[in-house]
Amino acid sequence: MTHKLPIDEIKTLLIACHEAKRVVELQPPLPEGLTPGNLKVLDYIEYLERTAQPPKVSDIADLLQVTRPGITRLVGELQAINVIEKFSDEQDKRIVRLRMTDAGRKIHAYYIEQYHGWLATQLTDISEADINTTAATIAKLYQAMSTHKPALQGQAPVIMHSEEKIMTDSSARVLDARLLLSIIAAGIMSFSGVVVETAMNVTFPTLMHEFNIGTSLVQWITTGYLLVLALIIPTSAYLKRRFATRSLFTAAISSFLAGTLLAAWSPYFNVLAYRQIAAGYRYRHCPADDV
Repeated sequence: MTHKLPIDEIKTLLIACHEAKRVVELQPPLPEGLTPGNLKVLDYIEYLERTAQPPKVSDIADLLQVTRPGITRLVGELQAINVIEKFSDEQDKRIVRLRMTDAGRKIHAYYIEQYHGWLATQLTDISEADINTTAATIAKLYQAMSTHKPALQGQAPVIMHSEEKIMTDSSARVLDARLLLSIIAAGIMSFSGVVVETAMNVTFPTLMHEFNIGTSLVQWITTGYLLVLALIIPTSAYLKRRFATRSLFTAAISSFLAGTLLAAWSPYFNVLAYRQIAAGYRYRHCPADDV
């Protein structure tokens, strides 16, 4: 039968774990470059050296019940500060084992043996049964919290100060306005590019009659446009890195509008053709066309 603990007891357990974290923070400060995780690995290396044989990385991973990549990282940090060293097994050279250096033994003696020995004299009113019960309880709590995701209903409430809320709402409105304008600009420029690229073909008969020219000459309107595209496309990436998007967009739309007005009042075919060639330059350098 499953026993369900009262909520107050759960609160007491979690508060005790929080206090345990404060206890860890009261330990002597470690030298620079050494973390509590490093010290734990160092202690297990000393333990396995003393009780069995110099360990492998996998031995420490199995003992601590953590992944091998995590232990490999900690071992690498200890090796970098010359606290431990690797060596090949005498019987099987393919096996790499770990052992403490003289510096590592001094650190272990000072921060573990000496400090733990002093702490043992201060905890005379705590029994071994109390220690075993505490360790087992924390292990069970960690196992439950790490393997089961809380099944909470709804979304977590978000606390926001009044000033932050005003700034967030204002930023959202500005962002929405900019996004809308960007979409409109992209649509306008894409439409204008399609018009420039395709509309002139259907006007060839009218242009031939208006300027009294032949097919071989009027076709240079689209041919020149495509030639400019071929020349300008390789430089687009450079210009986008060299100039701001706003500047490129402004220059492109300005040249397009000026060219459109020039084409509307062009008295000669050469002026009209020049406007179409300039449109090819605009079409490849307008950032909105790449959206």
